[in-house]
Amino acid sequence: PSGSGAGATVQLKLGSTVVREMVTGSDRRYGFWVAPGSYTVTATKGTLTGGPVSVVLTSPGDTIQQNVTLN
Repeated sequence: PSGSGAGATVQLKLGSTVVREMVTGSDRRYGFWVAPGSYTVTATKGTLTGGPVSVVLTSPGDTIQQNVTLN
């Protein structure tokens, strides 16, 4: 997440199901290892929210960089 993203909770969802969740570190980065599919990413920190942002992984081992802005 950009902005005040350090300490944000980031969720990765497949449909309405949360499949991964983590809290960003001081570098504001996050990462998940998941199977190919269509996912959405959301982020929250206090009253700030970001997303949902769509992410599509087409092959095992895909790497995608996706920023999520907190507003």
